Amino acid sequence: GKVPGSGYFGEEWGHRTTGGRVPRMLAVRSLAMDGVHTGDGRHRSVRDLVSQLWFDDFDEATAGAEGLCDLTVPSNPQAAANREVIGATPSVLEGLERLVRSGSPNAAYHACEALSQLAFRNARNAQRIMDARSPDLPAALAALLALFRPAR
Repeated sequence: GKVPGSGYFGEEWGHRTTGGRVPRMLAVRSLAMDGVHTGDGRHRSVRDLVSQLWFDDFDEATAGAEGLCDLTVPSNPQAAANREVIGATPSVLEGLERLVRSGSPNAAYHACEALSQLAFRNARNAQRIMDARSPDLPAALAALLALFRPAR
């Protein structure tokens, strides 16, 4: 079953238990293996969404970023747990950086939105984003911001 808990904006923590309480990292790891449930009952695999970030077609890759964002917005009852799972998924930050640097305003927008949601009330993910130096995610974000600075 699930151990209910409440977070900010009414987010629910969904820990799976077997007999007793499972340590948090094991619960998060089992969620990652199973994929995660969206707020409306559909099932999305984090692994599939992260691999979609690497598709050659940037519209498809952008849809992967949108899917990750949907799993982490505060209105999703599993958002807090989903942020943990997605933030710990290999290549997610590199895939989002690829979209930030893609030159596509739509792809960059959705990648930034996903990064924002991953870092929301999650210090570990915020630090992961700032530490992502291979490739350099903070530099990619700074370059993107430079595009919107008015010319002097």
